[in-house]
Amino acid sequence: MKRPSLVLLLALLSVFVSQSSAEEPSSEALANLQKTFADYCGAHLVFNAKDLPEGTYHDIMPSLNDEGQLKAARLVLAEIRKLPPRYLDKVGLKSVGIFAACVSRQGDGFRDFDERWKGYRYFGIYNGKNALVAAYYNDAQLPGTLHHEVFHHIDATRKGETKYTTEFVRDERFRRALSGTERYAALRLSEADLNALRKLGKGRILENAVGPYCEKNVGEDKAETARYLMADLPDALVQMATRSELTGSQRLLHVLNKYQQAAPDRLGPEWFLSVALGRAAPLAAATVVPVPAPAPASTAILGTGEGRR
Repeated sequence: MKRPSLVLLLALLSVFVSQSSAEEPSSEALANLQKTFADYCGAHLVFNAKDLPEGTYHDIMPSLNDEGQLKAARLVLAEIRKLPPRYLDKVGLKSVGIFAACVSRQGDGFRDFDERWKGYRYFGIYNGKNALVAAYYNDAQLPGTLHHEVFHHIDATRKGETKYTTEFVRDERFRRALSGTERYAALRLSEADLNALRKLGKGRILENAVGPYCEKNVGEDKAETARYLMADLPDALVQMATRSELTGSQRLLHVLNKYQQAAPDRLGPEWFLSVALGRAAPLAAATVVPVPAPAPASTAILGTGEGRR
């Protein structure tokens, strides 16, 4: 009797392993990712509208299929680790919902009517209290939308208390930073860290605003800046340390200050430096500080607005 070849045995083993992996229930894998998400950040990751807290959301938020939910869970788990452990819990954000689309019957002047959905397609929404929603249109868009919507909650929170929603339409500190009457000082980074960041970055500079969507209102301007910050941490940190006079740098420094103010134990810039460089570092109490000095006007715009609501 002819003995099977080694190649045939390896092929049969590969098929067996593939079948065994496929037999693992996707619901169990998703539940594990949801648990890991909750354990890390303190908020619940949900994929069904009925599991969201009460609040105002979009008119149409269809659920993702099983594969989409798994992919989305992996993406947002990786992104939320750019914030410290239990940070969302400390700032009072309870739920993060991810859906196949976010569609409303009314537009805002920044998007076209979508014939497929018979409405205006958005990227996400914050309920103004304790939960956010993000659509999963593609792998490049979802992380930016997540950070955009998370920042809306950060913007409304001080030392764990979420009651400052007027910051969405009027933020005097932000206005003073951009006008030059009360600028933020440059970040203080070592030359070694700056060199390491430059090697990781792409040399991008945010001269002024991230994109046209920032013109909608002050809240969206800051949330888009947060999206940019999280997507381009190495370049953003270098810019805040070396080009603080730029209006774009003042936007970034203001957003960084907001992340610090939101949590009761204050979040220092050292955390973001450790994330950008991929190294472990304890939270520090260092803060972004103001320095009175005029800032030159700048009109250049950099960004695509992919994370906009």
